[in-house]
Formats: sequence, C-alpha cells, structure tokens
Amino acid sequence: MFTARKHYRTEVDSVILLQSLARKRIFNLSYQALRSSIIVLQSRQRYFKTISLVIRIQRAYRRYSESKKYCHIRLCAIVIQTHFRLWHAMQVYRAKQQAAIKLQAQWRRFAAEETFWFFYNSAVIVQTFTRQFLAQKKYYSTRSIVIASQANARRALEVKGYSKKKKAVVVLQKYSRSYNSRRSFVAFV
Repeated sequence: MFTARKHYRTEVDSVILLQSLARKRIFNLSYQALRSSIIVLQSRQRYFKTISLVIRIQRAYRRYSESKKYCHIRLCAIVIQTHFRLWHAMQVYRAKQQAAIKLQAQWRRFAAEETFWFFYNSAVIVQTFTRQFLAQKKYYSTRSIVIASQANARRALEVKGYSKKKKAVVVLQKYSRSYNSRRSFVAFV
C-alpha cells in the first residue's frame, strides 16, 4: 500500500514536471512568436500611427494564443491523467485478481483435504468392519472345528470307555456262565 502510494506520488510529480516543462517551452515559443509579432505590429503602428489597433490585436492574439496553449496543456494533462488512472486501475485489478486466485487455491486445497480425509476415514472404517467380519468368520469356523474335534474326542473316549466296559462285561459274563455251568454240572453230577 505504501509503495503504491509512493509510486503514485512520483507519477504525479513527474506529470507536474512534464507540464511545467511543456508550459515553459510553449511560453518560450509563444513569447518569441509574440515578440516578433509585437515588433511587426509596432512597426506597423508607427507606420499607421494607430496604437489602439495594435493594442486590440495584441490583446486578441494573446487571448487566442493563451486559450490555444491552455487547451493544448489541458488536453495533454487529461491524456496523462487518463493513462495514469488506467495504469493504476490495472495494477489494482491485478492485485485483486492475484488475491482472488490465492484464496481460490487455498479453498480448493482445503476442500480437497477435507474430501481426502473423509474418504480416508471411510476406508479405515470399511477396513475395520471387513477385518472384524473376517476375524469373526475365522473365529466361528475355528470354534466349530474345535467343537467338532472336542465332540469327536469325547465320542472316542466314550467309545473307548464303552469298549472297555463291554470287554469287562463280556469277561464277567464269561466267568459268570462258566461258574453257573460248573455249578449246574456239579449239581448234576
């Protein structure tokens, strides 16, 4: 802001300097032209002896030349001021445009980051539930295998215990039959 103001002040100072130089140059040219015209007019005045006519002519000429000089200087100043205002407006526009571009870039970065984290967190949640589902599936399949293995082991133990008991019962029956048959044989004999 300060450099823009300083730059503006230097531009204004240079415009004023140009205007003063242009006025001096125009004044010198008009002075020389005026001087030569005065000399001519004075010689004619002397010749015709009409001072009032020379004064009127000089007044009209001065008015005309000053008016012409003023119009020219005013036109130059207007052109310079117009170009300076245009340049200044372009600088302000470019600064605002750059600021808008920076804001847009920051907003887009923020929105992209928000979108990224939303999808990242969504992916983490999906992965969590998928891992949980797979772990539960593995747990239940392992559990059913363990339960089946335990059932088979118990059945095997029961069958083993049953076969031992059956053998024991068969042995008891065998001894009991042999005892009974010996008793009946002894009783029969």
